[in-house]
Amino acid sequence: MTSTEGTRPEQPPIAVHPKGGPNVVRAAERAGVQRLALVSLLRARPDCGSRYHESKWAAEEIVRRSQLEWTVLKPGMMFGRGDHLLDHLSRALRAFPVSIGVGPRRVRP
Repeated sequence: MTSTEGTRPEQPPIAVHPKGGPNVVRAAERAGVQRLALVSLLRARPDCGSRYHESKWAAEEIVRRSQLEWTVLKPGMMFGRGDHLLDHLSRALRAFPVSIGVGPRRVRP
């Protein structure tokens, strides 16, 4: 999203995770939500040297301190449309087709 008249500019996740977390928890409590699920990162932890990972940890701590039941999912890797990892790989494979396999079955990743 770009900044235009009447809208706010998009904030980076490192600002949204710790600042928006309390707002989400309060809204969930007011709405009667019983369980929150937060998608974090496997490497999220305090003082790890990555502002992004540390912001995810801060969001986890907000959820943990809430009065709600909670689940924190900590995948090692997220991928899908727009992920900037497998998207690039799949684009390259479409441009340069590769088939792998042994015997009559071949697989194209």
